[in-house]
This record gives sequence, C-alpha cells and structure tokens, in this order.
Amino acid sequence: MDIQKIKIMSNNICYGPEPSPIDEVEQHLTISSTERAWFTGYNYAGGFGKYEICRKQQFSIGKIIANEILNLFSRYCESGQLLC
Repeated sequence: MDIQKIKIMSNNICYGPEPSPIDEVEQHLTISSTERAWFTGYNYAGGFGKYEICRKQQFSIGKIIANEILNLFSRYCESGQLLC
C-alpha cells in the first residue's frame, strides 16, 4: 500500500457541560508525501457542527520524515489491526 496523504481528525466533544464558543474542540492534521503538513484547530463557536477556525499552520516537515510517517501508517493499515 502506497499512502500519499493522511488526514487525522480529533474531536473532544463529549458528555458534560457545553464548551464555550472560544474552546478549541477539534483539530485536523494532514501530512502529504510532498513533505507538506497542515494543521487546523477549530473553536466551538456557533455550536455543534458549526465550528470556526481558531488557528492554522502550514509547514514543511521534509520528505524523509513525511515518507517515514506515511510508511508507518501504511504498515499499520496492512497489519489488519484496525479498530473502529
């Protein structure tokens, strides 16, 4: 398997008190084989599913590091240990 790009999304919305509009509740990290990486953080803002970008960063991680990360994800996917 030759993975060219991955996107990891995390979300910390759970049971409990509702977050304030300025609380960061979701993050997206994309890593590409072209050695680029993008990170975006989202505030609760308008409520559930109506998040707004609170911080954004784009940077180069180098081709060797990008390929190593993508290779590790590829090996994990091929191992059959995927969990939902």
